[in-house]
Amino acid sequence: MIQQNPDFFDYILSPTAQENNQFRFCQKRSFLKLPSRLKSWQLKNRIAKDYIKNIEELAKPDHKIQILVMDDTLLLEAISSFKKGSQLSIELVFSFHGHDLRLNPDLIQNTDKILFLTNLAYQKALELHEIFTPQVFIVGNGVRSDVFFPLSLKEKKEQKIKLGYQADDEILILMSNNRPKKGLQLFLKIIQEILSQHPHYKVMVIGVEKEDSISDPNIEFLGKIPNNELPQYLQIGDIYFFTSLWKEGFGLSMVEAAKSGNKVIASENGGIPEVVEDFDQAYLVKDPNKIENWVKAFQFATQSKSYIPDPKKLSDFHALSDWLTKYQNALMS
Repeated sequence: MIQQNPDFFDYILSPTAQENNQFRFCQKRSFLKLPSRLKSWQLKNRIAKDYIKNIEELAKPDHKIQILVMDDTLLLEAISSFKKGSQLSIELVFSFHGHDLRLNPDLIQNTDKILFLTNLAYQKALELHEIFTPQVFIVGNGVRSDVFFPLSLKEKKEQKIKLGYQADDEILILMSNNRPKKGLQLFLKIIQEILSQHPHYKVMVIGVEKEDSISDPNIEFLGKIPNNELPQYLQIGDIYFFTSLWKEGFGLSMVEAAKSGNKVIASENGGIPEVVEDFDQAYLVKDPNKIENWVKAFQFATQSKSYIPDPKKLSDFHALSDWLTKYQNALMS
């Protein structure tokens, strides 16, 4: 959002140093080993000390200020505590990027707006909190359609050859890291089951190094790929697996893969069903810890009629421009 509309925010308080007057460097410190009753004191005077100092320096007493906290509940709690004891007029906004939001009642009451990725996450928050007072906006997420888009059949074949595959190879893709909740080990078991029945498929694993236990030549581990090179790999895929084993807030890589022309097989977790509800080539897996359910979803995906991606339709699917409009409208309303 900052890159798309850099003038929208007056100041950005960030732990990332920038040579820009708009940015203020703020270090977020760790907790000291002190009694739990001193948590509030530590939040304001240690954890978020730099942030609060900058807010005090930048705020004008006779102007209402809006503070947007990006997906950091500790920082939200610290600024909320500062807000309660301050004479400044502050609108506190929290942009939540997960699915299960759990805040204490005092923090809920002191937060003016919460921006959710999905309505499912908002509904979950209503279940988890007896009293829920903030104004709510469903802003989703956005992906650049000029970067992630499907190739024509001819272009796809040419790109496969360029990247070391055969023109007619059918390619299955997973992007993951080694955290158990992302389901890498589950995927490797799923894919070995699939390859035992369909040995012609090629498998591309992006984001992790080769597993010593995997010797199948049809499974290639590409490790980490620079962001600017990622689209060319997604564009040669046919089916993207999203084996998340936790309640995802959104699933950005899944959308990138879909916009690049892949069918998607994903776990029915968190906000995922809402994210793909307008994508007719998504196959959701209930009870995702069961390998046989993934194999069945794969069979459904491959038995369906041939998929020809529609560039216009995919361009509109979670487009960055739409997300930017929703986000700005939420902040300004």
